[in-house]
Amino acid sequence: MEIIRDKAEKDLGADKAAIFDAHLLVLADPELITPIQDKIQSENVNAEFSLNETASMFITMFEQMDNEYMKERAADIRDVTKRVLSHLLGVHIPNPSMIAEEVIIIAEDLTPSDTAQLNPAYVKGFTTDIGGRTSHSAIMARSLEIPAVVGAKSVTTSIENGDLVIIDGLKGEVHINPTPELVKRYEEEQEAYARQKAEWAKLVNEKNRYE
Repeated sequence: MEIIRDKAEKDLGADKAAIFDAHLLVLADPELITPIQDKIQSENVNAEFSLNETASMFITMFEQMDNEYMKERAADIRDVTKRVLSHLLGVHIPNPSMIAEEVIIIAEDLTPSDTAQLNPAYVKGFTTDIGGRTSHSAIMARSLEIPAVVGAKSVTTSIENGDLVIIDGLKGEVHINPTPELVKRYEEEQEAYARQKAEWAKLVNEKNRYE
């Protein structure tokens, strides 16, 4: 987690890296650790079972809250505890930073640590079944300038490996196997957006010169 935090600080800035400082605090929080230890001692269960049961209780509690921001914190707890559980079980978690071909990621969800490791040179977009605009994954996607549509509900069942997919992060739309006409339209929009970004960059540079 500390390695991921350092990478996020280098690639995304200190404000985004602070997400992982919060994750590290969760790992040391007595509110999480003490119930895990108590369950191990009182119920004679192993650490893996106790961690999973306790984390699931907190995740459910956050997911049932009315506040959208607090709901999204369930993903942070899931992220942290998944990594601890993988160490306890000796299970290797795939490293998204190892992706070395142009892809769009289709997933049930992406954790903040997954998203922080994405390389925009290869990951051209992602869409998930669950999540919201206040999720840390969505926030980091915007910083990385990776088009993302989260909370699309059924993308994992609607999209097959090898499908052509367009992710419109501005409109929040996912197009599966689009027509050639739609592909052409989005290629033109993509080129126009790139030109606009170049103009914005010029304005920023001009402003910096005169300050």
